[in-house]
Amino acid sequence: TPLKNAVIELSQEHDRDHAIIMRTSADGQFRLKNIPPGQYEMSVSRNGYVTRKYGQKKPTDPGSKVTLRPGQSLSDLVFTLQRAAVITGKVLDEDGEPMAGVAVQALEHAFREGKKKLNYTAGTQTDDLGMYRLFGLAPGRYYVCADGTGGSDEVGDKEFSGAEKTGPEKAYTKTYYPGTSDVSKAVSLQVKEGEEIPSVDVLM
Repeated sequence: TPLKNAVIELSQEHDRDHAIIMRTSADGQFRLKNIPPGQYEMSVSRNGYVTRKYGQKKPTDPGSKVTLRPGQSLSDLVFTLQRAAVITGKVLDEDGEPMAGVAVQALEHAFREGKKKLNYTAGTQTDDLGMYRLFGLAPGRYYVCADGTGGSDEVGDKEFSGAEKTGPEKAYTKTYYPGTSDVSKAVSLQVKEGEEIPSVDVLM
């Protein structure tokens, strides 16, 4: 189905301040004119969909450059966008109380330099109710991680706050869903296109 109001962005790696940006028309068409010759990165994005780069065969691919020579016309480009998936939940402390301002990430396995590693895919922070919403996710398998290593919430001079001068600061270790600091014991989530997975709560 033709997609209206998708954002087309054409930019050069060394000059992102002068990116060429436009939106698709009602019939999903776009036309960029008077582009200086050079190498460009091209992407298509829209709220509720997974961003797609030129040359990508799957969302984890790096994509490829668009090379334009003087007087060249590049036509009939087609971008197919997938509906984005969403993961929502809460971050709770050891007493089951909501934690605000905690960084939450969606991670997925990828191979880098021949080794399997967890890569950052999306991130957000919890609100005042401890709730988070990870959106824009491509179909795949994800781990949810909450990072509470920011340290103590106490401010001011400890001489006046009554805090222990030599006592340990209270902090929370990086925790994977459902509530472990050991990634090998974490539970991964299989996410389908356009799916929303609720109640993925992390106990710090």
